[in-house]
Amino acid sequence: ENKPRDSRDGCSAMETQIRTAAAKRTNLMENDVKAEGECRVYDWDFQGLLFRRLAEKDIEETALLHGLLFPVKYSLQFFRSLLDEEAITILAIDRKTSKILGVSTARVDEQHDSCYGSQEGYISTLGVHPCCRRMGLGGYLLKRTVELLSTQRNCRTIRLHVKADNIAAIKMYYKEGFELFEHLVNHYFFDGKSHDALHLVRYIKKSSSNVRNGTVSIDVAPLKDNAKNSSSSSPSRLKRKSAF
Repeated sequence: ENKPRDSRDGCSAMETQIRTAAAKRTNLMENDVKAEGECRVYDWDFQGLLFRRLAEKDIEETALLHGLLFPVKYSLQFFRSLLDEEAITILAIDRKTSKILGVSTARVDEQHDSCYGSQEGYISTLGVHPCCRRMGLGGYLLKRTVELLSTQRNCRTIRLHVKADNIAAIKMYYKEGFELFEHLVNHYFFDGKSHDALHLVRYIKKSSSNVRNGTVSIDVAPLKDNAKNSSSSSPSRLKRKSAF
Protein backbone atom coordinates (compact mmCIF):
# COMPACT_ATOMS: atom_id res chain seq x y z
CA GLU A 1 0.00 0.00 0.00
CA ASN A 2 3.06 2.20 0.17
CA LYS A 3 4.49 1.58 -3.31
CA PRO A 4 5.04 4.80 -5.27
CA ARG A 5 4.73 4.73 -9.03
CA ASP A 6 7.43 6.60 -10.91
CA SER A 7 5.84 6.14 -14.33
CA ARG A 8 2.51 4.99 -15.63
CA ASP A 9 0.11 5.66 -18.50
CA GLY A 10 -1.91 8.80 -17.97
CA CYS A 11 0.50 10.34 -15.45
CA SER A 12 0.60 13.69 -17.24
CA ALA A 13 -3.20 13.83 -17.41
CA MET A 14 -3.46 12.98 -13.71
CA GLU A 15 -0.86 15.63 -12.87
CA THR A 16 -3.00 18.18 -14.69
CA GLN A 17 -5.99 17.09 -12.62
CA ILE A 18 -3.95 17.48 -9.43
CA ARG A 19 -2.90 21.02 -10.36
CA THR A 20 -6.52 21.88 -11.15
CA ALA A 21 -7.72 20.47 -7.82
CA ALA A 22 -4.99 22.38 -5.95
CA ALA A 23 -5.96 25.64 -7.65
CA LYS A 24 -9.63 25.04 -6.97
CA ARG A 25 -9.18 24.10 -3.33
CA THR A 26 -9.32 26.95 -0.82
CA ASN A 27 -6.02 27.06 1.00
CA LEU A 28 -6.44 26.41 4.73
CA MET A 29 -3.80 28.63 6.30
CA GLU A 30 -2.76 28.19 9.91
CA ASN A 31 -4.95 30.89 11.48
CA ASP A 32 -8.04 29.84 9.55
CA VAL A 33 -7.70 26.21 10.59
CA LYS A 34 -6.99 26.96 14.24
CA ALA A 35 -10.05 29.22 14.29
CA GLU A 36 -12.17 26.10 13.83
CA GLY A 37 -11.39 25.24 17.43
CA GLU A 38 -9.20 22.25 16.69
CA CYS A 39 -5.42 22.33 16.40
CA ARG A 40 -5.16 20.77 12.96
CA VAL A 41 -1.88 22.43 12.01
CA TYR A 42 1.31 20.68 13.10
CA ASP A 43 3.99 22.98 14.47
CA TRP A 44 6.80 21.43 12.44
CA ASP A 45 9.53 23.01 10.36
CA PHE A 46 10.81 21.20 7.28
CA GLN A 47 11.82 23.02 4.09
CA GLY A 48 9.22 25.73 4.72
CA LEU A 49 6.26 23.40 4.13
CA LEU A 50 2.93 23.57 5.94
CA PHE A 51 1.94 20.35 7.71
CA ARG A 52 -1.65 19.73 8.80
CA ARG A 53 -4.43 17.18 9.00
CA LEU A 54 -6.59 16.37 6.03
CA ALA A 55 -9.80 18.39 5.68
CA GLU A 56 -12.88 17.57 3.61
CA LYS A 57 -11.94 19.99 0.84
CA ASP A 58 -8.60 18.14 0.45
CA ILE A 59 -10.20 14.82 -0.49
CA GLU A 60 -10.30 15.36 -4.25
CA GLU A 61 -6.63 16.34 -4.55
CA THR A 62 -5.52 13.71 -2.04
CA ALA A 63 -7.36 11.01 -4.00
CA LEU A 64 -5.71 12.16 -7.24
CA LEU A 65 -2.28 12.14 -5.59
CA HIS A 66 -2.88 8.58 -4.35
CA GLY A 67 -3.81 7.61 -7.89
CA LEU A 68 -0.51 9.01 -9.12
CA LEU A 69 1.63 7.43 -6.41
CA PHE A 70 0.11 4.03 -5.61
CA PRO A 71 -0.97 1.06 -7.73
CA VAL A 72 -3.66 0.12 -5.19
CA LYS A 73 -7.03 1.74 -5.84
CA TYR A 74 -8.63 3.47 -2.85
CA SER A 75 -12.34 4.14 -2.60
CA LEU A 76 -14.03 7.41 -1.73
CA GLN A 77 -15.10 5.73 1.51
CA PHE A 78 -11.42 5.27 2.43
CA PHE A 79 -10.70 8.97 2.01
CA ARG A 80 -13.82 10.01 3.90
CA SER A 81 -12.81 7.72 6.76
CA LEU A 82 -9.64 9.79 7.11
CA LEU A 83 -11.74 12.71 8.35
CA ASP A 84 -12.44 10.78 11.54
CA GLU A 85 -10.55 12.27 14.47
CA GLU A 86 -9.26 8.79 15.32
CA ALA A 87 -7.39 8.65 12.00
CA ILE A 88 -3.84 9.95 11.68
CA THR A 89 -3.36 12.13 8.60
CA ILE A 90 -0.49 14.39 7.58
CA LEU A 91 -0.48 16.58 4.48
CA ALA A 92 2.72 18.37 3.40
CA ILE A 93 1.62 21.51 1.54
CA ASP A 94 3.52 24.08 -0.49
CA ARG A 95 2.66 27.40 1.15
CA LYS A 96 2.93 29.33 -2.13
CA THR A 97 0.91 27.09 -4.45
CA SER A 98 -1.23 25.23 -1.87
CA LYS A 99 -0.29 22.02 -3.68
CA ILE A 100 -0.15 18.81 -1.64
CA LEU A 101 3.40 17.46 -1.99
CA GLY A 102 3.29 14.59 0.48
CA VAL A 103 0.77 12.53 2.42
CA SER A 104 0.72 10.01 5.23
CA THR A 105 -2.34 8.20 6.56
CA ALA A 106 -2.61 5.77 9.45
CA ARG A 107 -5.14 4.21 11.77
CA VAL A 108 -5.16 2.76 15.27
CA ASP A 109 -6.51 -0.72 16.01
CA GLU A 110 -7.41 -2.04 19.43
CA GLN A 111 -5.69 -5.34 20.24
CA HIS A 112 -7.09 -7.80 22.76
CA ASP A 113 -4.13 -10.12 23.32
CA SER A 114 -4.20 -9.49 27.06
CA CYS A 115 -6.63 -8.45 29.77
CA TYR A 116 -5.32 -4.90 29.42
CA GLY A 117 -5.60 -4.62 25.65
CA SER A 118 -3.22 -2.53 23.59
CA GLN A 119 -3.09 -0.07 20.74
CA GLU A 120 -1.55 -1.01 17.40
CA GLY A 121 -0.85 1.47 14.64
CA TYR A 122 -1.09 0.72 10.93
CA ILE A 123 0.39 3.02 8.28
CA SER A 124 -2.02 2.78 5.37
CA THR A 125 -0.32 5.06 2.84
CA LEU A 126 2.77 7.21 2.72
CA GLY A 127 4.04 8.93 -0.39
CA VAL A 128 5.70 12.02 -1.85
CA HIS A 129 4.98 13.77 -5.13
CA PRO A 130 7.63 12.84 -7.75
CA CYS A 131 8.85 16.45 -7.92
CA CYS A 132 9.87 16.30 -4.24
CA ARG A 133 11.57 12.93 -3.98
CA ARG A 134 15.15 12.49 -2.76
CA MET A 135 14.74 15.53 -0.52
CA GLY A 136 14.07 13.69 2.73
CA LEU A 137 10.36 14.46 2.84
CA GLY A 138 9.30 10.80 2.83
CA GLY A 139 11.53 9.98 5.78
CA TYR A 140 10.32 13.07 7.62
CA LEU A 141 6.66 12.10 7.12
CA LEU A 142 7.43 8.57 8.33
CA LYS A 143 9.22 9.80 11.44
CA ARG A 144 6.37 12.17 12.32
CA THR A 145 3.73 9.47 11.71
CA VAL A 146 5.55 7.08 14.04
CA GLU A 147 5.81 9.89 16.59
CA LEU A 148 2.06 10.61 16.49
CA LEU A 149 1.13 6.92 16.74
CA SER A 150 3.52 6.18 19.59
CA THR A 151 3.19 9.32 21.72
CA GLN A 152 -0.37 10.55 21.11
CA ARG A 153 -2.03 7.18 20.59
CA ASN A 154 0.24 5.04 22.80
CA CYS A 155 0.71 2.39 20.13
CA ARG A 156 2.89 -0.54 21.18
CA THR A 157 3.51 -1.73 17.64
CA ILE A 158 3.27 -0.10 14.21
CA ARG A 159 2.78 -2.13 11.06
CA LEU A 160 2.69 -1.53 7.31
CA HIS A 161 2.88 -3.34 3.98
CA VAL A 162 5.19 -2.44 1.13
CA LYS A 163 5.73 -3.95 -2.31
CA ALA A 164 8.62 -6.39 -2.03
CA ASP A 165 10.70 -4.85 -4.83
CA ASN A 166 10.39 -1.26 -3.59
CA ILE A 167 13.94 -1.22 -2.27
CA ALA A 168 14.13 2.55 -1.67
CA ALA A 169 11.01 2.50 0.55
CA ILE A 170 12.15 -0.65 2.38
CA LYS A 171 15.50 0.95 3.20
CA MET A 172 13.68 4.03 4.51
CA TYR A 173 11.47 1.91 6.77
CA TYR A 174 14.44 -0.10 8.06
CA LYS A 175 16.27 3.14 8.85
CA GLU A 176 13.31 4.21 10.98
CA GLY A 177 13.48 0.97 12.99
CA PHE A 178 11.02 -1.28 11.17
CA GLU A 179 11.76 -5.00 10.87
CA LEU A 180 10.62 -7.72 8.53
CA PHE A 181 7.68 -9.59 10.06
CA GLU A 182 6.73 -11.75 7.08
CA HIS A 183 7.10 -12.07 3.32
CA LEU A 184 3.67 -12.30 1.67
CA VAL A 185 3.60 -14.05 -1.71
CA ASN A 186 1.11 -12.66 -4.26
CA HIS A 187 -0.28 -10.22 -1.69
CA TYR A 188 -1.25 -7.60 -4.29
CA PHE A 189 -2.94 -7.96 -7.65
CA PHE A 190 -2.85 -5.05 -10.07
CA ASP A 191 -1.75 -4.32 -13.64
CA GLY A 192 -2.90 -7.83 -14.55
CA LYS A 193 -0.47 -9.73 -12.31
CA SER A 194 0.32 -10.64 -8.71
CA HIS A 195 2.98 -8.95 -6.60
CA ASP A 196 4.70 -9.93 -3.35
CA ALA A 197 4.67 -7.69 -0.29
CA LEU A 198 6.69 -7.33 2.87
CA HIS A 199 4.85 -6.98 6.15
CA LEU A 200 7.03 -4.73 8.32
CA VAL A 201 6.66 -3.95 12.01
CA ARG A 202 8.22 -1.60 14.51
CA TYR A 203 7.99 -2.46 18.20
CA ILE A 204 7.59 0.61 20.39
CA LYS A 205 7.17 -1.11 23.74
CA LYS A 206 8.22 -4.49 25.02
CA SER A 207 5.71 -7.30 24.51
CA SER A 208 6.52 -10.80 25.68
CA SER A 209 4.34 -12.26 22.92
CA ASN A 210 6.83 -10.88 20.35
CA VAL A 211 9.96 -12.27 22.01
CA ARG A 212 11.26 -15.83 22.06
CA ASN A 213 14.44 -16.45 24.04
CA GLY A 214 15.54 -12.88 23.47
CA THR A 215 15.64 -13.15 19.66
CA VAL A 216 13.33 -12.54 16.75
CA SER A 217 13.63 -14.84 13.73
CA ILE A 218 13.47 -12.89 10.47
CA ASP A 219 13.59 -14.28 6.95
CA VAL A 220 15.58 -11.70 4.98
CA ALA A 221 15.95 -13.68 1.76
CA PRO A 222 13.32 -11.72 -0.22
CA LEU A 223 15.02 -8.40 0.61
CA LYS A 224 18.50 -9.72 -0.16
CA ASP A 225 17.40 -11.23 -3.46
CA ASN A 226 15.72 -8.02 -4.57
CA ALA A 227 18.49 -5.72 -3.39
CA LYS A 228 21.38 -7.69 -4.85
CA ASN A 229 19.60 -9.53 -7.68
CA SER A 230 20.92 -12.76 -6.21
CA SER A 231 20.45 -15.91 -8.28
CA SER A 232 20.62 -18.16 -5.24
CA SER A 233 17.46 -20.18 -4.66
CA SER A 234 18.20 -21.20 -1.07
CA PRO A 235 16.67 -18.86 1.52
CA SER A 236 18.87 -17.55 4.30
CA ARG A 237 17.67 -16.91 7.83
CA LEU A 238 18.92 -14.41 10.33
CA LYS A 239 18.55 -14.46 14.10
CA ARG A 240 18.24 -10.80 15.02
CA LYS A 241 18.24 -9.53 18.58
CA SER A 242 15.02 -8.00 19.77
CA ALA A 243 14.65 -4.29 19.13
CA PHE A 244 13.45 -3.65 22.65
